Amino acid sequence: MFYSKRVKIFVIMTGLLMLIPIFRLAQLQLFSSPSYLEEVERLQRGSSHQTQTIRGRILDRNGEVIASEVPLFKLYVTYEEVTCYADPNVQLAMRLSARQRPDPGKALAEVEEKIGKGLERIAYIMSLCEEFGFSVRDIEQRIASENENIWNRRIFQAWRNNCMHSPLFQENKNNIGRTYGDLVRADFERAFPDPNKRVLMIADPEYAILEMKSFFPLAELRNNEDLFRAQTALLTEKGVEVTAQASRNYPYKTAASQLIGWVGPATQSKDFETFEHDRLAQYQDGELCGRGRGIEQVCEPILRGRRGELVNDIDGNQVERTPKSFGQDVYLTIDIELQQAIENYLITHEHRPCCKPGKAAVVIDVQSNEILAMVSVPVFDLNTARYQYDELIQDETGKPLLNRALSEHYPPGSVAKPIVAIAGLESGTITARESINCPSTPPPTGWPRCWTQKQHGYGHDVLWPGQNNARNAIKGSCNIYFSRLAERIELRTLQSWFLKFGYGRVVPLTRPLQFSMDKEYDLRTLRQASGQIITSPDQRRLAGIGQSNMRVTPLQVAISMATLARRGGFLNPSLFRTSHTTASRTPQDLAIAQPVMDVILDGMDAVVNELHGSAHTAFQEADFARYGVHVYGKTGSTEGPENAWFAGFARDKSGHTLAISVVVEGGQSGGTDAAPLARDILDICIQQGYLGKL
Repeated sequence: MFYSKRVKIFVIMTGLLMLIPIFRLAQLQLFSSPSYLEEVERLQRGSSHQTQTIRGRILDRNGEVIASEVPLFKLYVTYEEVTCYADPNVQLAMRLSARQRPDPGKALAEVEEKIGKGLERIAYIMSLCEEFGFSVRDIEQRIASENENIWNRRIFQAWRNNCMHSPLFQENKNNIGRTYGDLVRADFERAFPDPNKRVLMIADPEYAILEMKSFFPLAELRNNEDLFRAQTALLTEKGVEVTAQASRNYPYKTAASQLIGWVGPATQSKDFETFEHDRLAQYQDGELCGRGRGIEQVCEPILRGRRGELVNDIDGNQVERTPKSFGQDVYLTIDIELQQAIENYLITHEHRPCCKPGKAAVVIDVQSNEILAMVSVPVFDLNTARYQYDELIQDETGKPLLNRALSEHYPPGSVAKPIVAIAGLESGTITARESINCPSTPPPTGWPRCWTQKQHGYGHDVLWPGQNNARNAIKGSCNIYFSRLAERIELRTLQSWFLKFGYGRVVPLTRPLQFSMDKEYDLRTLRQASGQIITSPDQRRLAGIGQSNMRVTPLQVAISMATLARRGGFLNPSLFRTSHTTASRTPQDLAIAQPVMDVILDGMDAVVNELHGSAHTAFQEADFARYGVHVYGKTGSTEGPENAWFAGFARDKSGHTLAISVVVEGGQSGGTDAAPLARDILDICIQQGYLGKL
């Protein structure tokens, strides 16, 4: 009986003990199996190696490469093995440490020998860099800068490990990595007043940081001869290596710099959010992404590409291979050589002293509605932008990073007058033959004065008595006519016509076809200024001459001129081309009566081609007739701020038409400061085959 009872107890205890692994197994299967299976799978996979991404190219309408990846070889060194010996702080730490040893004399001698050999190595490396075309001073500055950066990081590390009870540490302990360097240094000095003790603490191997072992670039190897020389001379040197990496190259340097943008290290949170769900597209340390609010950034999801991956099991056997996906190419509608020619012209043209450095020009092919050139000067070199960003962004005079053609607001001045005339004629506010007097006497207070009155002391009534109608008012750019006409037009009517022509709103630029094919990534757009139109009736008289709070971009003005060239057909312009066939787009008919268009175009013809036209003096020097090219235009001059405009279009005998807009910051006369530029830009277009094809 007693024996039977012991057996039962044993069986029960054994059963209970067996329930423990059974319960644990059930727990793993039901609740934790995914994570454990993932861990088992990870261990079985062993190691993986990912290849670099290859960024796609940016090309112009003719297939000319604007941006591409090229291999770049650089000479890299480490702080720990090489440059630290040139750091006075490290030298001091080594000597102080030697003095604390049992035999300080011998230890100091060894330290001096070690420092001397380290400096000899640095001198040898610098002499090689000098052979590669770099000045010794530049290399010394790079080494000194890197040494200072690492020493400051070591100060932070020593402070963090020895000043945990200081008020500064306690105040910032939840965000310790962002504590300011000067505050840390001062706090560390208060805690440890003895400078020698601080140096020894900072140099303590216990507080070594990863950056001390990391390679950093010292010099670029610009050709194969430099590469061979470096590899041969530095083959056995520790802490020195020559490494190839992909580098973004912009062969046209400054051309379309604001439009293209550049690439720089992915460091911002929004960079990492783009590909956060794609492990092989996510940015790794040092990888580059689009910068500068241009094509490089807008088309990042297209250009980026994905890394390849090789996966080995724990025995080193390859079990998985994912090929890399090259970034796709992006084709633009611009002609990079035309763009470059216009930029060079605007930069080197001898302007009047009143003109400022800032200028912009846009050229649109009216038939295809493709942007051929979008120029903004001053410019900058895309190849060096990432290194000179601080200098560029601080240039408040030239503002080279600003895309004036796309992102800057300007009062349109008189280039808006054809739209005001259409609003007046289409609404029945005025007839084409009706004249509004422009006398030689100054206007009443609160009304704008005519340019001819300011410059010559007489009004347009002297030039064409009783015929200061819509056609002639456009020809002479009469402020009296258009301010009084705008005052008569109902506010909503005037607003509606400005909006129809693209003023006061962002006009969408066509996107690459890849954006419509790939729904995975959010669409990006170039940064555009939307502009502004009048908002109250009391602004009408000044809005009639493109002043008051009216604001436009050169692109919007060029679009309005392309619409006039199509006799009232509006289209959003194209900036991207693809190799795929897309359905042609039909212009939106703004329903402008053809007799009205005849009046407007007749006036714009007279601006350029008739005596007393506001651009006649500038264009009479051009011999466009021999190319079969006829120009229609409108000048503009604004105050507060002062800017000069010319906008219009040119058509050859085959019907091919280009629309153009030009703005000159600081210009005081559209006919004097802007019209000659437009004339010469059109001549460049003729020479490059875009006009005058008979």
